[in-house]
Amino acid sequence: MHFEGTRRVSTGTQLMDAIFHIGMHKTASSTIQHVFSTAEMEHPKYVKLKASGESNMFGTANHSGLLGALFHEPIEKYHSFKRRNLSREQLVQIRSQMKDTLREYAQGDGVCLFSAEYLSGTGIDFDAFAEFVSDCFDSVRIIGYVRSPVSYMHARFQQVLKAGTMTERSPENVMDAREWQPKYRKMFERFDLAFGRENVTLKPFLPEHLLNRDIIADFAQEIGYRGAVPENAEVNTSLSLEAAALLYLQRTRGSGGHSGYPQANNHNSYFVEMMRKVKGNKLKLAVDLRRAKMENLRKDVQWMEERLGVSIDDTQEIAASDLRTKDELREYGVQSIDSWQEVLVESVDFSSFNPSQRLKKLSVLKTFIESDEIIPDVYKPGRKIRPKDLRAPVTTEDESALKQDIMSALNLPNLGPRDRAIKLLETGKLLSELVSDQRRQFT
Repeated sequence: MHFEGTRRVSTGTQLMDAIFHIGMHKTASSTIQHVFSTAEMEHPKYVKLKASGESNMFGTANHSGLLGALFHEPIEKYHSFKRRNLSREQLVQIRSQMKDTLREYAQGDGVCLFSAEYLSGTGIDFDAFAEFVSDCFDSVRIIGYVRSPVSYMHARFQQVLKAGTMTERSPENVMDAREWQPKYRKMFERFDLAFGRENVTLKPFLPEHLLNRDIIADFAQEIGYRGAVPENAEVNTSLSLEAAALLYLQRTRGSGGHSGYPQANNHNSYFVEMMRKVKGNKLKLAVDLRRAKMENLRKDVQWMEERLGVSIDDTQEIAASDLRTKDELREYGVQSIDSWQEVLVESVDFSSFNPSQRLKKLSVLKTFIESDEIIPDVYKPGRKIRPKDLRAPVTTEDESALKQDIMSALNLPNLGPRDRAIKLLETGKLLSELVSDQRRQFT
């Protein structure tokens, strides 16, 4: 499999061809990454690189962190690195190392595959990216899927919510189109200009335009992979409306997302996975297009439709909803808290740890629930509570009794509805740290 169009004049050195899957965001990128990074495939070859000594930084199927390290500016502002509390000096050293590693990797033969929705974002130094990969690889092909505008707004809201970067500075109207609308031309035209339109494949993320109505089958066809792929695979599924409201309440009235230490990304991922267990209505908030510069939005959608050759305009399909403002969304979270308490009860399980560790972790959880931490007007949002801050003597070796004490404490009878909701959400945040700690040690 060889691509034409960006091929350089031969220098006598055999270089790889490269495929870059660029998203866009919320077009089943996580599913694509999971399936093709675990498939037994050599043509194309899924790229697996990591920095020496940083085994948890780039060793994932999502290459966004890798490419963020190489091309995000300022590098220390990339969200994943901010959560890990990495300095610019550290990251610049990693950048230099990873560029050398990638240059060496490109000296092989065949076709390699990158997947990073980050590439369709705005933080990348795009000129540096285009110059570097054009120099590294013999040819470059770009593949992207395009989501319709209102559908994208809902998905983008959810993505920022899960990432933990949403704050009280978010707009009063949480679905204000000015905050979440896609900027198609800004996202995609630069790829056409840098690599040649003939080397940039953009497809609508609509079932009727996908092979067998399946994103995995469609992507396999696009990259020339002929092996077996799962049908209707789905990773990184959407949150329910109830879960989104709960998470919004925690992000803006609780302590916010995990950040500031090396394990923050792992802990945040586990917390979001817990949130997925809250079932309910489909997340469809009322997108307010009245405040948007509709003429600019229409022009941008028109440009994208001409580029794709199909209609993607779904602005007439906006769902009716009573949830428009911050306070309305948070109040819905308060009303949904019993569903979250059920998830907590199911999640108090430290079976991967030894009996001594389980008792210590259960003791920490009980100490936290019974404390005044993370209660409005008592707790100041922004303080980073670590499990070690809550260590207390283990007063019993009866694990069942300790669990029962925790279940009783979760009722929080002395708190009002809002304070109780926030306390239970912060309990879940702490639980995600205690359960997902990969070191399996109590620290």
